[in-house]
Amino acid sequence: MNNLMLAAIEPDKSYAEALTRAFAALQPGFSIQLFSKIPAAPFTYDVCLLCMEEWEAARTNGAGAAISLPDKDTTILLYDARKQLPPQGWNALHRYAPVSEMAARIRQVYAEKHKLPIRREEENSFLTETIILFGAGGGSGVSSIAITLARALSVFRKRSALYVSLEAFESRALCPVSEAPAGSAAASYFHFLRGDRERFLGYLSAHLLTDVHGVKRFAPAAGLNPLGDPDSENLPAFLNALMREVKPDCLILDASPLFSARLIREIPDAVLIPVEAESTTKRFSAFQFAVQKAASGDFPQLRVLPAVNRSTRRPEEEVFPDGTPAFLRGGEVTRIPEDPASFHQTKDGIQIDLSGAFGRAVYELALRLTGEEGAGS
Repeated sequence: MNNLMLAAIEPDKSYAEALTRAFAALQPGFSIQLFSKIPAAPFTYDVCLLCMEEWEAARTNGAGAAISLPDKDTTILLYDARKQLPPQGWNALHRYAPVSEMAARIRQVYAEKHKLPIRREEENSFLTETIILFGAGGGSGVSSIAITLARALSVFRKRSALYVSLEAFESRALCPVSEAPAGSAAASYFHFLRGDRERFLGYLSAHLLTDVHGVKRFAPAAGLNPLGDPDSENLPAFLNALMREVKPDCLILDASPLFSARLIREIPDAVLIPVEAESTTKRFSAFQFAVQKAASGDFPQLRVLPAVNRSTRRPEEEVFPDGTPAFLRGGEVTRIPEDPASFHQTKDGIQIDLSGAFGRAVYELALRLTGEEGAGS
């Protein structure tokens, strides 16, 4: 979506200019117009940041009769807790709150003003290719593969990719966020849906971040991920609303086996990528789960593209337990090597080198996914 147009009504010129510089440096996606007083012209901005002193003066002096006051629903009062407290019923922010908190609140206020209806018959109608990755348990490296797959699709195959984590506790190290709303977007939107199935906040994309590789995603939650409840009845409607607005080519879901069973029922034409770490004790259990679902006859459109992470064996050296499906024995598994050199610890988190052995193997998985095996980058 286009930049949000903000009006900042603030008589303190140094504060107003510092706020503008902070948004320009840390929160792209906003255009700010500064005012020292409430303008007399009709108010046409998306959201107004209004200094409490100016708001109080307008009310005390009856200025509302002479000027066009901003809409209460799209106004956020900036207050200083040392001097005042905001009135009940108004949107408010501490004037010295972090820019990340301000940006999240602005997006939420804007979105709440523009609610759009969900049509019941479209709740489970997904208009994009959905890719579900999951492992048999923790330590399979699913999140590393999922975010790298999204980036490979975006960078090398020019596919618009949206990554959504359904983990109960998200990997903040793999999706570093600096001065971004810490999961508040996913939390507020999902809990809004939980309370009202008939409506959703029509500007979900205002809360999405775009990383340097072009992948869109929510900021990782600081605690429990509100999207990480496999029993929620609202998740399909939430994802559907997100798809209809963002319209990505690919939706990459970082899930779990329990989530996968639910999602397969909701999205029967999805691509399922079960991931096993070669060192796990539950060898091939994720594969077995996926194959059973695909072979059950209930999901004829389901595609399964299994992967082995941290693979150290050549295909001919692989040892298969009894009962392993024939197509796995035939080598139709993407093997992703152990490659610690591709993972770089920075002050913001872990950066993954797409050009290393790990990235190249995930890129091969992307080619299999798009049916372009053998294509160049």
